Amino acid sequence: MAEQNEHTLLTVAGIDLGTRHAALVVIEGTIVKYGKLLKNPSLAELWDELDSINKRGLINYVSCEKPYYHKNVRSAFVLYEQLGVIKLFCQKNNIEFITLSPSTIKKFISGKGNASKEKISQLTKIRLNDPNGILITESLDLSDAASIALATLIIKKKVTRLYP
Repeated sequence: MAEQNEHTLLTVAGIDLGTRHAALVVIEGTIVKYGKLLKNPSLAELWDELDSINKRGLINYVSCEKPYYHKNVRSAFVLYEQLGVIKLFCQKNNIEFITLSPSTIKKFISGKGNASKEKISQLTKIRLNDPNGILITESLDLSDAASIALATLIIKKKVTRLYP
């Protein structure tokens, strides 16, 4: 990966994995560049979507929420397979891959590790410039993916926090 100076805008693909939907949002600085909700994505579709985005311009980071223990073993397998495809894609394309716990994402967006999903969605929408209305949706999946990307930029100190 190319060296970044402090004034370089980083591009992050935030991915919210799921068994029924996977959401992918790309932000550059604080501008939402791309977003897509994939319904029941196959592993190949997930790879192809990342590849398509990466061909449009360099992705500096790909970030996902850390998987957690599932009572439903079948759901856990799906999430870990998706995660494996994403990690492999990043390795093959020399892109840094980051996983963040839900409480870490919430802490960096709101200052509180136990904030509600709705509050995180609201703060993310306030913080990001969304000229194409990608995040205006009833689904929280896209705003979750955007929150993951935004938290990554805050952690990498390329975007400041909303709160002191």
